[in-house]
Amino acid sequence: MADLTALAVSADTDGEERLSAEARRRRRVLDDSAVIDQAIGVLAELRGVDIATATTMLVVEARRTLVPLSERARAIVASAV
Repeated sequence: MADLTALAVSADTDGEERLSAEARRRRRVLDDSAVIDQAIGVLAELRGVDIATATTMLVVEARRTLVPLSERARAIVASAV
């Protein structure tokens, strides 16, 4: 009986860890999305271009420098502050 209880507690803990990891992943995706949107706005304002052009500029710059899009976006936002 004790083995079953230990197994149940272990399974519950594993489930909570998976949920926690999923929650962290989702938070990171939301944070990345927000900073990408901010960077696009910064580029549009500074360069005097529309949102579509600013989006393309951000993607091209990230690819050119081989930096993840969210990292490049963070750098752009940080430099604008």
